[in-house]
Amino acid sequence: MAATTLPSAKRETNPSPESEPPDNDSAQMGGVYVMATTTLPSAKMETSPSPESEYPVIFGDNKEEKEIKEECDCGISDLLGFCRDKKNEMNIFVHDYMQKIAYLQYSIKDVRCRFSVFQEALKRQSDQFEHLKVVRGIGSAYRACLAEVVTRK
Repeated sequence: MAATTLPSAKRETNPSPESEPPDNDSAQMGGVYVMATTTLPSAKMETSPSPESEYPVIFGDNKEEKEIKEECDCGISDLLGFCRDKKNEMNIFVHDYMQKIAYLQYSIKDVRCRFSVFQEALKRQSDQFEHLKVVRGIGSAYRACLAEVVTRK
């Protein structure tokens, strides 16, 4: 594929929409008249609307270029399909992991709630059984009391 450009081109801005093009060999593109000094019969002229480009680009209409364009189109379509499939796989992957993360967050929150309930129940239980701690020492206190009674007799 050989892209050719015009050897020389003059650009003239269109001062008003009513004005006529300078001659029949020029074409108006985006408010700019492009005059070609040489023309190629089997080529289309395309120019960029940006003022930075100096020369228009010419694409030929031959069979080889069409085949190359079709191959590129097919390759780009395949690449687009591949990227779309991978994007869908990634979305499913991310969705699954988001669900797993949400479940883990729920589990952590549940464990925190259970732990606080467990601490509260443990505190209540230790308050209720405070008198049992006193009862635990009664046996040794009773023995000490009996020993004191024996020694005083």
